[in-house]
Amino acid sequence: MDRHSLERAQAIYQHNKVHPDIAQSLFYLARAYEDQRSYDAAAESHDQSLEMERTVPGAKSKDASIAYSSWKLGNVYQFLGKLGETLKMHEQSLEIRRATRGHQDTHTDIANSLYDFGILHEEQQNYDEAAKLYEQCLEMYRTIHGAESMHPDIADSLRKLGNVYRILGKLDGALKCMNRA
Repeated sequence: MDRHSLERAQAIYQHNKVHPDIAQSLFYLARAYEDQRSYDAAAESHDQSLEMERTVPGAKSKDASIAYSSWKLGNVYQFLGKLGETLKMHEQSLEIRRATRGHQDTHTDIANSLYDFGILHEEQQNYDEAAKLYEQCLEMYRTIHGAESMHPDIADSLRKLGNVYRILGKLDGALKCMNRA
């Protein structure tokens, strides 16, 4: 995806300045900027894409798309060191993901969001909150993949939780997690 593809999509839909194809072109342009480590440009394109997605009438996947775009923009903000903005975007993503899952409390999208929140809180040295979030995502991953499974999501969560327990001085818990991972 490049600027030319975006301009082509804008030309095709010139009568309609808000169109899902333009939003998608902006999203993929942002991903290309991410690959180039041009995070300011990526943030700008993700933000434009997200704003357009919010105003596009209709599609049933709109909420899921907005959740994913919010999550991706949050990740870019994280690379830029804007942790407050990262937290805001990830909270928005989690809220939408929970709302779109309805009665389904356990889903990989929700577990992934909890894991990402754990990382953010760990980076901010808010270890008690990070531990709580890692515990929640670990429980969810175990429900999804099986309690005895050694799925990579479970192993990663155990490693992260074990490290936070170590920092908090909860050495028995740390060892238990690390041995299980």
